[in-house]
Amino acid sequence: LFSATEAREARLSQILHSTSDGIIFVGPDGRIEAAKVRAGDLLGFDPQTVIGMDVMRILARLYSLGDGDSFGVTLKALLADPGPGGHGDLQQPSTGRVFHWVAQPTRDSAGGTVGLTFTFQDVTPTRDLVRQLEDKSRLLDEARRKAEEANRTNGEFLANVTHEVRTPLSGIIGMAGLLQDSDIARRIRSSAESLLAIIGDILDFSKIDS
Repeated sequence: LFSATEAREARLSQILHSTSDGIIFVGPDGRIEAAKVRAGDLLGFDPQTVIGMDVMRILARLYSLGDGDSFGVTLKALLADPGPGGHGDLQQPSTGRVFHWVAQPTRDSAGGTVGLTFTFQDVTPTRDLVRQLEDKSRLLDEARRKAEEANRTNGEFLANVTHEVRTPLSGIIGMAGLLQDSDIARRIRSSAESLLAIIGDILDFSKIDS
């Protein structure tokens, strides 16, 4: 029986230390009963020296993302009433690293709550990637807005220019029609009509481009 118990504990220890998450077991009195080495690496403590220490000393220096409150507020509520547990994101002020945490009630064979099991996962790289993607998305939106504004401005400019040029050319054509039928009058009229056609083509192109 003793050997079977040792073997079971060894398997549990192997499983515990094979995960990349930091794990802390906390008793009903709020004191640390066990802590994985990875938890110490993430949160900055020696797992061997924190056994029996009040977990508030380790976790209360972290801050909840979103509301900025000390994690101690949430921690006290969980220790007083574990309920279904909880989860969220925490930031370590000294390093800026972000951890996703999950707390689940630790239960005995009868189903009674005998403490809390905390798991911590470093999600800093993921959050940094999301932030970079959000920044790039904002830059793309701004570039698209500027391009659309530039196209609209170009279209308005061409429309105004063609209107301003077309009006006097129409007057020239009209005046040329009043002149005697001469080679100069015909040249004036032909040149003005050609210019009007070019202006019309430019205006049509500006509408398509915009």
